[in-house]
Amino acid sequence: MIDNKKERFKLDYGGDIVFQAGVKLIRDDKELGVREAGARLFVVSKFDGWDVVTQTIRVTAVGVRPDDRILVKGFCPDTGTPLVTEIVDEGVYCSSHDWMLSLDPGPTASLDTEDVPVKGDPETTVQRIVLTAEAPEIMLRFRPYFRQRHQPA
Repeated sequence: MIDNKKERFKLDYGGDIVFQAGVKLIRDDKELGVREAGARLFVVSKFDGWDVVTQTIRVTAVGVRPDDRILVKGFCPDTGTPLVTEIVDEGVYCSSHDWMLSLDPGPTASLDTEDVPVKGDPETTVQRIVLTAEAPEIMLRFRPYFRQRHQPA
């Protein structure tokens, strides 16, 4: 799901938003809104196979200059059911729901954690994984049933 007005996109899985991200453009080392830069956010989502083996999410912008870079900063939000996530390689693995969100090689990227308050209990915090990526084009891959399909031999 893409929202060009707010310059963000969301990944829905099983009725829950499992990843959401804002998109900015970096031009001449300045962070700009996509519309402010005279461009348009373009997110393409493609399923690989009838049973959703892999979902590829391509994030780019139309109307950009050759030196522009896209900045994606996103996180796995609180869905109401506990998400047990961990940083693995170049991605996020959710062991409680058995899915993996990874980043294709190429962009400058970081995966960090931040403490956020729990809904309804501001005194309690939980750690949330934050993905930040910067490149002319960013490719994310979402793989449901990750461990079920990729069992060690």
